[in-house]
This record gives sequence, C-alpha cells and structure tokens, in this order.
Amino acid sequence: MNVLFVDADKELLESYGGWLCWSTLFHCTPANAYDNASALTMLRLRRFDLLITEVSGGGVNGLALLEEVCRDKLAACVVFLAKRGSFSVAQKAMRCRLFDYLTKPVSEKEMQGVILRAAEHCGFATDEPSGNALARNAVIHGLLHGKPESVDLFRMEIQKEKDGAGFYANVISAIYQNLPWLANFLEMSSLRPAREDRELCVRNIEALFCLLRLLLPEPDDCTIYKINNYVLNRIDGKIDSRSIAEAFFFNYYYLSSMYKAKTGVNLQKYITTARMMRACFLIRNTRRRIYDIGGELGFQGGEHFSGRFRKVFGFSPSALRARDAAEGPILPLAAAARGAPPPLSLSSRRKA
Repeated sequence: MNVLFVDADKELLESYGGWLCWSTLFHCTPANAYDNASALTMLRLRRFDLLITEVSGGGVNGLALLEEVCRDKLAACVVFLAKRGSFSVAQKAMRCRLFDYLTKPVSEKEMQGVILRAAEHCGFATDEPSGNALARNAVIHGLLHGKPESVDLFRMEIQKEKDGAGFYANVISAIYQNLPWLANFLEMSSLRPAREDRELCVRNIEALFCLLRLLLPEPDDCTIYKINNYVLNRIDGKIDSRSIAEAFFFNYYYLSSMYKAKTGVNLQKYITTARMMRACFLIRNTRRRIYDIGGELGFQGGEHFSGRFRKVFGFSPSALRARDAAEGPILPLAAAARGAPPPLSLSSRRKA
C-alpha cells in the first residue's frame, strides 16, 4: 500500500513516519510532500493508494489538492488532517469524495484506524492486529519512547503468552530494526537467552530500557532525537558539540543551551557517556588493548581514557574486563554511573 503525507510541518511528518505501525502492520514507508506542487508531482509520477493531507498551511491547500486528485484519479482515498474549528471545511470536502478526516493532533492509534479502513477499501490485506500484536506493539513503542510502564507491560504479557520466547524475540528484533546503531553498544545475540527463562527475559528488557534511556534522553522531542541519533551513528568518529552545531545549522551556544534545557544533560557530557558505553562494548566483546580502544574513541592516551571511564562508571576499564571474565558478562547501564553495574545473565562471545 502506497501512502503519501502532505503537510508543511516537516518535523510532524517525520514523527508520523517514525511510527511502528508502518513496519509491523502496513509493511510500507510513507512518502512526504510539503506543498501542493510537490505533492501533485509525486502523485503523477507514482500511484498512491492513500493521500493524507492537512487542510491548509504553508504551501498546502487541501481542498484544491482534493479536487485535482479526484478529477485526475491520482489516489484511491484522501484523508484530511484538520485543525480544531475547521470542521466546516471537512464537511465541504466530504462532498468531494473525501474518504475521512482526523482532527490534529493525531495519535498513532487514530491514524492506524483510518489507514486500516482505507486499506480495506482499496482491497489490501493487512496484518490485522490481534491482542498479542497490540500488546507487543505497545511494549515496543514504550521502550522506544522511554516509557517505564512498557517494562511492566512486558512483564505482564510474557507471563500470559504461550510462546514467551517468541514474544520476547519479536520485541527485541523490532527494537534493533528501529535503532540500527544499537548493535554498536549491545549485540543482539547477547539478549537471546539460552533457554526459555521468562524472568531472564524480563531482566534483559529492564536492562535494555535503561540503556535506551541513557542513550536517548527525551526521545519524543524531534530535534533532540535527531541530535542523539547523529551522535550514536557516528560514535566511532570525531564528533563534538561544535561539529554537531555545524551539521544542524545551529549557533553553538544556542545548541548547548537548548540541549541542556530539554534533557538536563550537557551535550558534551552526553557524547562522552555515549563513547563510554561504546567503550564498554569494545572491552567486553573484543580483545583489543584498552589503550587502543581509548585512542579509537578520541581520548588522548590510556591514562586519560581510564580516568574518564572510572569517573563515569566507578571502576576502571581493566576491572570491567577482569570482572567480565571472572563472573560472566555484565551490562553497565545508567545505574553504573551511580555505583556498581547490575549483574545480568546476558550471553556473550569474545571476538578476536
């Protein structure tokens, strides 16, 4: 099913595109246009089954777009995103064969419902969400958006599932699919229990939640989310607050102030913490010398790296490697910055 969103608000469109339902339910990635001209160009170059457009704003005129779409049969269904108080416009559009309308702000659940109806109207088969799928999607959405209740929901749902291991595996797989950089901090294979141990699955989800909260502060803020992903996708390269400001066309001082105000964390400190989490991964999963790992991550010398590492986690890099070998793998998370890391039974493989 091909879907086109039209809205002058680029950040809003990006947030729509990040919803989990596209991959888990509709198996497609929506296209975006920011005004009538670009929308009509895309509609004439490619067949779209569903057009979802705002009523008005910027270069978007929903009624004019609807008229051209209906006249030239450019899309099977058209849905309006109407601001409160613009119901009369939606009523007028209904007479022009508008399929449906939603009132802004739109939740993922509301959007999912109208797209399911449009898919049925167009004759598309979708993976209608069962109770199992809805619970799984709620857990995944909560983990990605930093909601503590997602861990409690997972704990409750996995006890009800006949195939607890399958439910857990689907959650983990979806998280890694949505966050490709995560593999640089925690191997997906390390989260696979050797046996069906539901309590172990819950502990792993708790650990993963802590890691995501540490690496993705304020995940619902679009700008902060973009900055965090920029850092995490380039964690092995040279990156600092000034290079990020240049990449996002921000004044350096404005960026630092804005990031601290929204997250409560200094941006340079966030970058350092992310590097330390990457260092933990390399110490635990490779045989590289600690001195070399520090150098790869931009630290000047082994003593400098070990000192910063100890300041963040409360123990040295060599102590982490020794404890990992003696007691089995551990996962240093947000709690590690305040003391000893929580012991977790995560399987792991050392690489040459």
